[in-house]
Amino acid sequence: MDNITSSGRSKCHGLTKLKRYGINKQSLLHAYRSNILPTVQYAAPAWFNFTSNKCRKDLEGVQRLALKIIYPELDSYNERLQAASIETIVDDLEIKCAMYCQKKKHLHQNIIPAPEPVRNTLRKNCNNVKIMKYRTAKAGNSLFIKYGQCM
Repeated sequence: MDNITSSGRSKCHGLTKLKRYGINKQSLLHAYRSNILPTVQYAAPAWFNFTSNKCRKDLEGVQRLALKIIYPELDSYNERLQAASIETIVDDLEIKCAMYCQKKKHLHQNIIPAPEPVRNTLRKNCNNVKIMKYRTAKAGNSLFIKYGQCM
């Protein structure tokens, strides 16, 4: 996470250079969306649900910095988000993770064969309840557990 946020912050330096050359706000916003945002969001379904609140704040800090460079005249982060017509990174990544899981679920629903029924003699003290145990709370909060079993 430190590498992702530091890479995003260093790319924000490029926005300041472009702004010094007199590039308009729409072009700066396009540069942010095409260069910095993909760096921060790369492979998010694999790691986003395992991040801590501190890491999520750091990710949001990259977007705060970029929008502050693009819209210095606006006072609050929410005003800058509305002016750029984008969402917070955390909200955007949660939506992308949910969409990814739904897409994977749809792609694999006809490929994976249905499980064969288990005979009653093999079920010992099961009572048709599937209990999943996880070593850590983060494992129980993974993408596939949070948004439904995908595969």
